[in-house]
Order: sequence, then C-alpha cells, then structure tokens
Amino acid sequence: MGTPELPVPDGLVLRPFRGVRFAVDDPAKVTSPPYDLISDADVDTLLDSHPNNVVRLILPRSSPGHPSSADV
Repeated sequence: MGTPELPVPDGLVLRPFRGVRFAVDDPAKVTSPPYDLISDADVDTLLDSHPNNVVRLILPRSSPGHPSSADV
C-alpha cells in the first residue's frame, strides 16, 4: 500500500542490485559443465576441487560417496 503523497508507478519497476560472487583464485574450481554431461566420477572430482563448487547445487547428494535422491 502506498501513501497518498508518493506516486504509484504505472508498470514494472526495475532496480539494480549488487551481485554476489565467490572470491577465488581460479574460477574453474567453482564451476562445472552442464549437469547432464557430468558422470558420477566427474561429480567426485568437482567436489574435491573446491568446497563451493556449483555441482553441489545442481547435483546434490545426501553425503559424499552416496547416491543422490534421484538415484534411489
């Protein structure tokens, strides 16, 4: 709800935001190929390369060495 003295925009209002990113020496350690091209062995290698590798988000596992919930 707006206050009567403030104008209400007629449409979509877009505002910039500050991006957040990891400060790493080698970006290759936190990135991965597309999820459908990664084998189980590749997942292990990527997880060992850096604790914040994106493969933790795109191919989550319950714990290292265990199959994901999609495999059960």
